[in-house]
Amino acid sequence: MLKKQYTFMIGKHKLMKPWEKWSLFAIFFLIYFVFWSYSFMTGSQWIIDNSIALFTLILLILFSNVLKLKKTGFILLNLALLTHNLGTFGYYSLTWKFLAYDNLVHFISLIVIAYITFNIVSIRFYKVPNNRDIFEENKYLFIILVMCAAISLSVLLELVEFGGYYYLGEGEGLLLAGVGDSDPMNNGIRDQYGDTMSDLIVNIFGAFIGAFGYYYFRIRNPYLTH
Repeated sequence: MLKKQYTFMIGKHKLMKPWEKWSLFAIFFLIYFVFWSYSFMTGSQWIIDNSIALFTLILLILFSNVLKLKKTGFILLNLALLTHNLGTFGYYSLTWKFLAYDNLVHFISLIVIAYITFNIVSIRFYKVPNNRDIFEENKYLFIILVMCAAISLSVLLELVEFGGYYYLGEGEGLLLAGVGDSDPMNNGIRDQYGDTMSDLIVNIFGAFIGAFGYYYFRIRNPYLTH
């Protein structure tokens, strides 16, 4: 019983100190602003995505305590945004044989989504001591549920991409279909099937790594508090 409780406990879920929070905010704000300025000066449609990134950063910093967002989660969320917004500089045109940069973005994003989802679940269970044993007895079920939740969010993103293409047409960025929204191995209608399926496949791998990674590196190591 005692061992089970210790394997679940992950510290007191220490939130970021004010100086940590605002230092990270300043760093990422500067990066996003550079991206935004570049897209503005070049007339790139990526200015929409970079504006969304700046707005998201502000929301994260304002509601970090409400979201119980710690330093690791805050950094991971912004790294996922940065990976996507590197498309400002043409990264989405990069391919490696059957893999595209778009696949890498999906992979990293799903690791982060699964990590954050598991963090929210663990914090909620941490508040009720009796729930710790319930979690340990059903840990693999919880891991699978977190994976399913993360994959469901990734499907929602695919629907957003489809809606952007259907209503807004071609272009650059999340809401428009363009470079990166294709399977480097195929053409035509197979191209779109290949892009969607490859995205979903890497999403599954990302969700798997994010969920299992959170469990084994945080919940199984109670001394980790960041």
